[in-house]
Amino acid sequence: MSQNKTFDPELMKLFKIFGLGTLVWVFALSFFNTKHIELEEGEIRTSITAASRLYFMNVRQPFYDRENRADAKMNVFRLSKRVVDEDRPVINLSIILNRVKEDAYIYIEPSEAIPNGKLSLKYHLVENDSSGMVVFEGGDRFDHFRFVAEVYPLLLQDAQFEIETSEGWKPILAERKERDAFKITVFDYFRLLEQEERNK
Repeated sequence: MSQNKTFDPELMKLFKIFGLGTLVWVFALSFFNTKHIELEEGEIRTSITAASRLYFMNVRQPFYDRENRADAKMNVFRLSKRVVDEDRPVINLSIILNRVKEDAYIYIEPSEAIPNGKLSLKYHLVENDSSGMVVFEGGDRFDHFRFVAEVYPLLLQDAQFEIETSEGWKPILAERKERDAFKITVFDYFRLLEQEERNK
């Protein structure tokens, strides 16, 4: 009995130290976890979690061509079933995983038939007979994100698109394969960011 009495306070001391340490660790993790921070309107979050990265790499990555950029510590993924044609206007997308920052970016990769990579898209929604314009003139990763985030919902609504070229306005994102490649890549990207509400 005397051994138990001297052992119990030491055991309780260990429990207290372990409990306090656990609380400090949980607090630190929650403090640095930006996933649940509400964004200001218009603010763009590109951070990813270990779970979403794991899902992308194990489930979706086999459908993509992968380019390793060791110099920039990034991996570039392009959908294998995309349309590759430099003789006509085509908009392809790539998903870039930043291995250092745990961020994911989406980039526009226009074909060479689109002069200077400038995208001026006219769209028409047959269902409600509305139309408009979406313009991309280059920029940083956030400008790429904004363009994609504007075009994607229009594609989901079956909008028809035309692009301005040196030879006038031409149809773009017209073929099923081209539309599907755009939609699938964006769907996977928003899934990677855990922003599935954008896929509806």
